[in-house]
Amino acid sequence: MRDWLATTDTKLDDAVFYFYWGRGPAYGIEELRSKTNNRIVVRLHGYDLFEDRNAGYIPLREQVFAGADKLCSVSEAGRRYLAERYPAHAAKMMVSRLGTNDHGEGHFAPDDARLTIVSCANLVQLKRIPLLAEMLSGLPKRSIDWHHFGDGADRHNVEQHVAGFAPHVRATLHGQRANAEVIDFFRTHHVDAFISVSETEGVPVSIMEATSFGIPVIATDVGGTAEILTQEGAVLLPPQFSRTEFEAAIESVAVMSKDRELRNNIRDHWRQVAHAETNYEAFVRDVLLGSP
Repeated sequence: MRDWLATTDTKLDDAVFYFYWGRGPAYGIEELRSKTNNRIVVRLHGYDLFEDRNAGYIPLREQVFAGADKLCSVSEAGRRYLAERYPAHAAKMMVSRLGTNDHGEGHFAPDDARLTIVSCANLVQLKRIPLLAEMLSGLPKRSIDWHHFGDGADRHNVEQHVAGFAPHVRATLHGQRANAEVIDFFRTHHVDAFISVSETEGVPVSIMEATSFGIPVIATDVGGTAEILTQEGAVLLPPQFSRTEFEAAIESVAVMSKDRELRNNIRDHWRQVAHAETNYEAFVRDVLLGSP
């Protein structure tokens, strides 16, 4: 940061410094603030916000918070968390939601015989995809086609569960795919439910993308996930859910997914809370260019 400020040819008179994460480059805020009075905005998500995800400690919190003019959490849950722990900076804290683009309506052609469910996450510990595979493997009756997008260290563990699936539960592990391919899948396939069983989250962009197509959601009630979902179009599970709770959630979305009006309502709610065009225009207008 010091070297960049000393050598840049950029005119900084009206510049706004925006840090997308509250860690990493944001650690240079103290140095930046000592050199400029320009507006500084920091966005906070999950791993850079919740200290219990970082062995109870995130470096330079006080310096980052003191140097920023605005601290923008992507969720109300995150804002409350920070305000309780750093009340001296609470007046700077606000909710500024992320958003996803509008790719149109999802494909609607429900199959009475099988349910199509989708998950999308890196195969890492906190996403708990092996747990999802375990739960799916134990479904006694419901015929399921499960599509997972994402890869990582837990792949072998997931594959072991999949190898033991009964014939009525079929899995396709797509691996790491471009976002455009996931979006195209949502656009061209009837998806009965999107599922996230993460042990912790900020606000999942993957869920925003699913609800933009009107897809019902099963998700663990962690972080700010509940803030972007409609009560009638989603099933929230406790972080440590039981097999019985999971099976009941599957049966609930099996009904939801066939209700076209409900799917339209899910999409309408997405427009209100997670439409990128609306949210980012407001962020630029009210936060980046707004009053201190």
